[in-house]
Amino acid sequence: MLKHKESYHTYMRDQLFSRYPHFDASLIHIPQGDASDLTIEATRYENLINQQGPIDIQILGIGENGHIGFNEPGTDINSPTHIVNLTESTIQANSRYFADENEVPKQAISMGFSNDSQG
Repeated sequence: MLKHKESYHTYMRDQLFSRYPHFDASLIHIPQGDASDLTIEATRYENLINQQGPIDIQILGIGENGHIGFNEPGTDINSPTHIVNLTESTIQANSRYFADENEVPKQAISMGFSNDSQG
């Protein structure tokens, strides 16, 4: 589990899941952004989505540059879960959560648009 205090995983845990203890934790799936191999983690997460069936509820952020999740502008509409190299504008926008801009992650795992449109 990602434990960085500024991760979206931590934010979701603290601001949503912990406030609604009736959520079945076994049904909550968030990619592990601190995995030692992000490519393996993206594949694991993609396989999980495919095994679990359609997504019932999905919470996505929309960035200042219009990115959805972390699908930066220009992302292939047919993309599966993948590793994203964050744009400078996304890094800069997220730097407000860190003491130093150099601490802001430069990559993220994002569900692709092919996942976002399942249902």
